[in-house]
Formats: sequence, structure tokens, C-alpha cells
Amino acid sequence: SYAGFVGGEMKNPPRDLPRAFAVSFLVVLALYLLVTVAYLRVMPIATLQASAQAGKELAARTLGPLGAAIVTGTILLAIIG
Repeated sequence: SYAGFVGGEMKNPPRDLPRAFAVSFLVVLALYLLVTVAYLRVMPIATLQASAQAGKELAARTLGPLGAAIVTGTILLAIIG
């Protein structure tokens, strides 16, 4: 929705705007795949299916109780935002 505003600030929007969209799409895709791989390496699929809070459980297994609390808080802030 902000592409028009960003395009107005670029020196060469016809070339740079599609490139920015492509790079940002690839970055988000890579992050999503890395998170998915992390889930699958730490917890079996059956555990993921049974868990209502997979992110909290993953953090608890890898970072301990404090890490689980931080991840839960971060997820809540993202939902509120």
C-alpha cells in the first residue's frame, strides 16, 4: 500500500521498485523456511500438531523458561501491533 510513496522517493522507480519487491519477498521466504526448519529439527511433527503454542514450546526447549517468556511476549506484541 505504500509502494506509491516509496516510488516517489526513488531515483529510478521502474527499475528499483520491482527489484526491492523481489528482494524483500526472497528475504521473507528465506526467514519463513528457516523458522520452519528450526521447528522441524527441534520438535517432531506429532508434537507440533498437538501443541497450541508451538513457538513457546520451541523457545522453552531451546532457550529455557526465560526464552519462552520472551518469545511469548514478542508474539503478543506482534499480534497487538
